[in-house]
Amino acid sequence: LTRDSFTPVRGMLRWEIDFRCWGYYDVMGQWDPPFNCNAGIYMFCCGSCFYRFCCQFKVHSLDQTSCSNYDTPVWANTGKPARESPGNGWRSVSVG
Repeated sequence: LTRDSFTPVRGMLRWEIDFRCWGYYDVMGQWDPPFNCNAGIYMFCCGSCFYRFCCQFKVHSLDQTSCSNYDTPVWANTGKPARESPGNGWRSVSVG
């Protein structure tokens, strides 16, 4: 799976849904890769759609299926850089 084609839930095992924070784009448009929550008592993916971490209690877990930040945010697609004009746009100017 690539981050741009990641579709959570379909084909995932139950433990992957409960004990794994899925990869997502955070508020800065940065891709945060998926990670497992299996460190001691911190077994559930918690937080918000844009900031995820592992926590102790299932009641506080994040319903990741309600999140929609799995594709590159539209505002982060800056497009192609403008082409430079010949001579970098500078003109010679005579002084005096």
